[in-house]
Amino acid sequence: LASINTLFIGVASALAGDQGCGKLDEAQFKNGELITQPNEHPWIGRVEETTSDGARRFVCPAVLIDARHALATAHCVHSPSLDITHLVFGTTNYKVVEPATQKNFTIKGIKLHPAYKLGETNNDLAIIALKEAVLFSDFIQPICLPSADDKASGDLIIAGYERPNSQDKSRDPNSKRIKMTFEAIAGEECHKQEEQFPADLFCGSTDLLPLSGSALVQAAGSPKKFHLLGLAVDGFYAKEWKKFVHGYVSIPSKLDWVLKNSGA
Repeated sequence: LASINTLFIGVASALAGDQGCGKLDEAQFKNGELITQPNEHPWIGRVEETTSDGARRFVCPAVLIDARHALATAHCVHSPSLDITHLVFGTTNYKVVEPATQKNFTIKGIKLHPAYKLGETNNDLAIIALKEAVLFSDFIQPICLPSADDKASGDLIIAGYERPNSQDKSRDPNSKRIKMTFEAIAGEECHKQEEQFPADLFCGSTDLLPLSGSALVQAAGSPKKFHLLGLAVDGFYAKEWKKFVHGYVSIPSKLDWVLKNSGA
């Protein structure tokens, strides 16, 4: 039995390696749907805390970058009041257990970006290391990392979850994983609208408000794959533009640190 299990793990690991990163299905990419399919954006997971009574609670999204590491916002995972213990992948609804595809992973450690300061967003990034390697499947896969000079241009998508809208209390935010087209705006222009908004964040707008930690991803390359450009960390209502805009911490500008501390 042990030899059979070993063979299974070896085969599954090999298949995971063949799948690569940033899987993009053209039909899904162009379907215009808000709710993702179960195997769409399979790198989006969730960070969970363990409460004092032993229950587990969703805190924020995380993005899988290799078999043992994920990225999340530093302000999400660095809170004295939270006991951050697990990452969950293979699920598309943070309110529902999906036993057929869902996998839970214990967190080994969390490393914050060395320049991160509470209340500042331009270095709001953390690497989460897992105790055990993720076995990839159709529903759990890593996203590709960008190159250091990638810009927020071309085919851009926000993948993650919806944040409550304080301007619209008539509906609750969707608990299912979503995707939205991202309209990029120069960071300098957003800074002009809001002085406290760092100009070095990727900036733009979407139809719905993204939950902090949702991913800004770019579809690029040949064959086309998804690459991670940023994580949602900031936002404000631009009165002149009459819409909400959001800032995303830049992964390309932090790429050396991510690679050095993850081995991705």
